[in-house]
Amino acid sequence: MGSLGGSSRTNGQQPQTGINNATTADVIVVGAGPVGLILALKLGIQGISTIVIEKHAGILRAPRAIAYMPVVNKQLKAMGMLEPLAKRSYQSRFGPSWRPVQGEAYVECHPKEKVEQLLKAGVKLPPPPPEDESCLYMIGQDDFSDLILEQIQQRCPEHVSVRFQRPCIGINNVPGGVEVMTTDKVPGIHQYNDIVLTAKYVVGCDGAQSAVRQYACIPFEGFTWTNFRFTAADVEYDFQKEKNYFPGGNFIVDPNDWALIARTGPETVFRVCYGEKPDLPDDEASMLERSKQRIPAFLSPTNKDYKLRRLKPYWAQQRCAQTFQKGRILLIGDAAHPEDIISRALESRRKAWLEVANPTSTANYLRLCSTDKDISATRTEFFRKMNTDPAFALGAMAEQYKLLPDTFEG
Repeated sequence: MGSLGGSSRTNGQQPQTGINNATTADVIVVGAGPVGLILALKLGIQGISTIVIEKHAGILRAPRAIAYMPVVNKQLKAMGMLEPLAKRSYQSRFGPSWRPVQGEAYVECHPKEKVEQLLKAGVKLPPPPPEDESCLYMIGQDDFSDLILEQIQQRCPEHVSVRFQRPCIGINNVPGGVEVMTTDKVPGIHQYNDIVLTAKYVVGCDGAQSAVRQYACIPFEGFTWTNFRFTAADVEYDFQKEKNYFPGGNFIVDPNDWALIARTGPETVFRVCYGEKPDLPDDEASMLERSKQRIPAFLSPTNKDYKLRRLKPYWAQQRCAQTFQKGRILLIGDAAHPEDIISRALESRRKAWLEVANPTSTANYLRLCSTDKDISATRTEFFRKMNTDPAFALGAMAEQYKLLPDTFEG
């Protein structure tokens, strides 16, 4: 494919040369979270011109993702990202655990112990991955985004331009490419310019409320859980020291006080994510007041001293876009590949969500809080097998690898 041509316009956020002046690129990425930025970095390293636009004024500071699974570590390593990530994150080599609100755990998964049990039993296992690829990297989504942005600026600034406070306000498929309209309009300022960018592809990495998906008229299929809303709270409290929790996923099993508790990085700040009734007010003052009763319930009876850093409500959704591609408009994927490979890669990702991520997350939620007799019986059997059958436990933990069955990279 040939170049789409080019022109220039300043975005006011980086030195005004080359890509930072351009309104044309090979790829436009919408969304400057980890997904959008890691895609931009990967493209930039390969010399593919990329413009990233983001509606917020900077990296979004909110309690969002905090763990990056071993399934992506090999790809991050190939990009030269694993070493800098290790320096900024907390590395966990424990598996998940399931626990009551207080008291001894129902299940604690130690992958290394499970492997040793199978080897002693004479089971032949494939060679383990390198140690740096097999651990869980704990780091807040905003901190990881900062790190990727630094890597872009250090390694491929001539190929990637990241432009904040530039929302996507329109998309149009055109022959041989796509047009994306953004604006430099900011609140309180009446003078502004709408800007049309052109590229061979646009990739929407802008979350559940994706403007790219909506402008492309791609429906969301599935449902939103309406019987609960969850609150994500970042808490300064050492759950590892005070309650002997794992740094990774600690699933709290209770019909009312169900939760997920995990470390957010190298500091002793943990994410306490707990369910709430959907009709409770979600203004900041009301949420803060309720948190004074909710959060202490999960702390040690002998130490209730904690500091709340931030909290935010979320709705849980089991939704997936009807398609991940519409012409030159993509919702995920590596836009540097030929079109037939793009289509196969996107369909593979969608299939992984439908067949692995969706049923697994639904089962995890029901396992935490359901009082249904059949689900309770299934939960009891699941815990029994996790504790007594090392092959079953390792298989359950290995489900994540089905999320990336093929990298489509030759």
